[in-house]
Amino acid sequence: MSNDETTESSPLLQVEGLKKYFSITKGFFSRVKGTVKAVDDVNFTIFKGENVGLVGESGCGKTTLGRCLLRLLDPTDGHINFNFDHKAVDLLALNKKELRAYRRYIQMIFQDPYSSLNPRMPMVDIVGEPLKVNGIAKGDELEERVRDLVDTVGLDVRHLRRYPHAFSGGQRQRIGLARALSVNPPFIIADEPTSALDVSVQATILNLLQDLQEQFNLSMLFITHDLSVIHHICQRVMVMYLGNVVEVARTKDLFTQPLHPYTETLLKAVPKIGYRGEITRFAPPGEPPDPANAPAGCYFHPRCPYAQDICKEQHPALEEWAEGRYARCHFAKELSLKGVGSE
Repeated sequence: MSNDETTESSPLLQVEGLKKYFSITKGFFSRVKGTVKAVDDVNFTIFKGENVGLVGESGCGKTTLGRCLLRLLDPTDGHINFNFDHKAVDLLALNKKELRAYRRYIQMIFQDPYSSLNPRMPMVDIVGEPLKVNGIAKGDELEERVRDLVDTVGLDVRHLRRYPHAFSGGQRQRIGLARALSVNPPFIIADEPTSALDVSVQATILNLLQDLQEQFNLSMLFITHDLSVIHHICQRVMVMYLGNVVEVARTKDLFTQPLHPYTETLLKAVPKIGYRGEITRFAPPGEPPDPANAPAGCYFHPRCPYAQDICKEQHPALEEWAEGRYARCHFAKELSLKGVGSE
C-alpha cells in the first residue's frame, strides 16, 4: 500500500470526544487551582491495515493520547470503540477485569528502548512473557514461538539468554517489537520508536516496521515529531496542537497543500539541504502557550501570521473542508498555505 492511499476497509478503532484533563493542585490540602487539558475532545477513526501518523511539538498531548487508548491513563471522558473479531466494544466502559482480555489486542512500542525492557529478564523471557500471561503458549511451544519472533525482527536466536544490557539501542527496540507482536495484535501504538536511536539505525527500524505491518496486517498509530518519518510510513496524518487535533489529511495532501497554519509551520521547520550542501532551518515563531492557561479563541493565534480578530475570540471547530480533509481554522478555505517544495 502506498503512503498516500487510505485503506477502504472497515474501521478498527473509532475515538469519539476523548478527553484527558489533569488537575493542578496546590497547598497542604491539595486544592485544585487549575486544569491542564492534555487531550481535549479528540475524534478520529483508524481503519484495518492502516498506518496513521500523529505529529506535533513536544507537550502537545501525543503520548497522553496514545496512553489513553491503551488505558494506561484513564480518560476523563469520551468513547474508544474497538471493532475486532466481529465484536464492537467501548474500551472505556470495561472494568479492569474485562479490560484485561482486550490488552492483547492493542500493544505499544515505547520510545525509550533502554527503560522499556526489564534489565533482570533475558530476551527469551521478555518476548515470551505476554504469551504466558495470556495463556497462549508455554514450555517448548513458547520457546519455539519466541525463536520465530526473534528471527522475524532480525535478531540472532543464539542470543535468547542475553540480558538487555548486552544489546545495542536498535537491537533493544527490535526486542520491543518482538514483544509487541508476540500476542498477534491487530493494532499497535508506536510512540516515537526511532527518536532515541542513531540516525543510521532509524531507517532500518522503519523499514522493518513497514515489512511487519504488511506481514501481520497490522493497523498502527505512529506518534512522532519527525515529519520525514510520517511521510515514509503513514497513509494519513493527524496534526495535534495543545491537546486539539487541528488537521487531518492524507499524507500526500498534507505535505503538498496544508490547510492549517500550524501544519505549514511544522513543514517549514523540516531542515532543508541546499545545492551546495548547506542546511537551512526555520524556527517556528514564539513558544507554545502554557497548557494550563490556554489563550482565548484559537490556541494557535498568538503564533499565527494569518490571525484576525475572530481568531482571538472564537475557538474554531474541526470541520471537513474537502473529502477526507479536516482543519480547525476559521480561514482554512481562504488561505493558500505552502507545502513541501513550495516556493
